[in-house]
Amino acid sequence: MRKAVRGQFAVPDYSPAETLAGAVPTPRVADFAGRWLSLSKWPAGPAWFIWVLLVFDCVAALLLALVPRWGDVVGRAPIDRVLRSPTAFFRAIVALTAAAYLPMAFVFGPDAWTGFGPFVFQVSRILHYASWFAAGVATGAYGIERSFLASGGPLARRWSAWVGAACGLFGIVVAMVVTSISATTYVEARLLGFGLPYVLACAALILEASALAVRFTSNRTPILDSLRDNAYGMYLIHYEFVTWLQYAFLRAALPGAVKGLVVLVGATALSWFTVATFRRIPAVARII
Repeated sequence: MRKAVRGQFAVPDYSPAETLAGAVPTPRVADFAGRWLSLSKWPAGPAWFIWVLLVFDCVAALLLALVPRWGDVVGRAPIDRVLRSPTAFFRAIVALTAAAYLPMAFVFGPDAWTGFGPFVFQVSRILHYASWFAAGVATGAYGIERSFLASGGPLARRWSAWVGAACGLFGIVVAMVVTSISATTYVEARLLGFGLPYVLACAALILEASALAVRFTSNRTPILDSLRDNAYGMYLIHYEFVTWLQYAFLRAALPGAVKGLVVLVGATALSWFTVATFRRIPAVARII
């Protein structure tokens, strides 16, 4: 059991496992609301990243207003060469994100969070996220079909190589994280596990996902179109279904892997159906 302190009041933070084990009484809505409002920082769940993206969007809009022709820069060498080749882009983004992430992780630690109210973010990764956002803006300004993301382009043709690279680097990160658990020097070990291998794995995983998208989703289908249209709304509400499905299966005599698969499929289907239904309302569709 952990405690979050605000002023003179200690607020218990009970996990589902503790509730299931009978360590705490079954929480009521009023109890949950009281604990939530007493926290010094409000857990925002997956939605914490939305306000970060909004800040990035505002910065990009401000730069566009101040320097309207900044997008012309991305069409010049050497940026032009970087955005035409997935390998060149991978090298460039790894160098950029390593410079943005590693010093922050060393100074603040790889797991530090900060914020105010519901506005929280990971201190060590904020510049890492900003670097990827800038890379996305630059690629869009350059032109998707001119870049390595073009349908039938170099990334799509070598999709299997990127899948293999992503799986391999992700496996290395997992192995290093497991190794760091028993290390005597916590900070150094965590940096080893989440440092350069983390940056490499992030780049490979993003390019792998992009490669699969441009290779296998170029032909439009009603299902893929629906998923595209409802994906943002699913992101906004999926956590509610994940949470309550987890509680629903806590006492079920099933292997953990089966429970996880059921929750994954159930939360995806329920959030997809819910958003698609609500987006039939014109006022909702204009926002989500």
